[in-house]
Amino acid sequence: MTNARRDEGLYRSGLALAAAGKHEHALHALREYLLTAPRDGRALNDAGAILYALGRFDEAVEHLARARELLPPPAPQTLENLAEAYLAAGRPADTIRLWDDLRGAGVLEPGMVHRAAAALLERGDRPGAMEALLRCRQHWPDQAALGPILERLRALRARVAFFCGFDDLPAVQDLYEFVARRFPTRLADGDRPKETFELMQWCDIAWFEGCAGGLVQASRL
Repeated sequence: MTNARRDEGLYRSGLALAAAGKHEHALHALREYLLTAPRDGRALNDAGAILYALGRFDEAVEHLARARELLPPPAPQTLENLAEAYLAAGRPADTIRLWDDLRGAGVLEPGMVHRAAAALLERGDRPGAMEALLRCRQHWPDQAALGPILERLRALRARVAFFCGFDDLPAVQDLYEFVARRFPTRLADGDRPKETFELMQWCDIAWFEGCAGGLVQASRL
């Protein structure tokens, strides 16, 4: 038997053992094969998947990231495997960094986005979770369940008040809309002292655009 045939036999044996649920033996066979073919992206992907099944998530990430480097894009299965391994390894931010590639490969699913956002929330990363969910809404606008989740998350964040006169509204409109998607946000005429006082009591962050007189009054409050 030639070396090439023996090596290919090791690879096929590893796949057969994995299919039979004998993951430790499968991993041993694939690692022997990779000693002779360390740049075989397919085998690295398969070894990564087996390591994932064994709960060895950091090692799975290492193998799958290398497979991604070696396989021609878009390599959808490897991308999906790597994203799941990042999540299992407690690295949701790395999963999020793959989203554009996952989407381009046609394997980005709402469930993965929700799980990444939930993992970020568990770590206290509210901004990261918010951005993840907003991107999910952008890609899948028909996800009705996202609305209440975003509202609950938004309610936990700092309250922002914008104060500006009518003439200054165009200058702040885009910023206001950006902030309002992420924070509890209100808009008021900064030249109305009573309204300014009430909103200053409500907000954590006050943004004044123009309305210099209103800013002077607010500073006295």
